[in-house]
Amino acid sequence: MLVLVAWREKAYNWALHEWQRQYALDKAYRDACLAAGVEVDTKNLNKPSQAKLRRELNAIKRELFPLYAGSDQMRSAGGNHAVG
Repeated sequence: MLVLVAWREKAYNWALHEWQRQYALDKAYRDACLAAGVEVDTKNLNKPSQAKLRRELNAIKRELFPLYAGSDQMRSAGGNHAVG
């Protein structure tokens, strides 16, 4: 159970950091466009979302967190799940 809690905490912290990083990149791009008087091209925005971050984490979780990769099924729905 502790491994599951540790994994969820690490996944949450990774997603929070990644969300903030992508949002900052989008903000810098929008600010640069406004300063240059150019229209913002929405195709160049990251637009972070929960679903996109979950897909990104699932793609890299084994390299990023090798000790936790097999600890749970990485369920996409939130809340408490029976383990075992």
